[in-house]
Amino acid sequence: MQYWIIQTLNSLALGGLLFLLAAGFSLIFGLMRTVNMAHGALLLLGGYIAYDVQQSMTNGGDLYVVGLEGNLLKVHYQGACGSCPSSLSGTLAGIESLVKSVDPDMEIIPV
Repeated sequence: MQYWIIQTLNSLALGGLLFLLAAGFSLIFGLMRTVNMAHGALLLLGGYIAYDVQQSMTNGGDLYVVGLEGNLLKVHYQGACGSCPSSLSGTLAGIESLVKSVDPDMEIIPV
């Protein structure tokens, strides 16, 4: 029974995400009559960063994306070693190199 509840919640979350993506495409195309692929690129960038950070954080740390303004990505890092300066700078350097491989103009700002 628990399996079906988890699968139902997963499918609702994925359905909601796909709905938001489709609504964004529809709204932009309906107003501007042009296909804008920026929604897909941001969705892919967010998923790629979230997966990589989740795989690399085995110490119980976490990373929150605070905001994206132009080419500035504001992130907040916390976790088991979040107060350690070398851990913070090392993790942010890794995330910055990952983001730069996707978008070379993007800049990471820790808050």
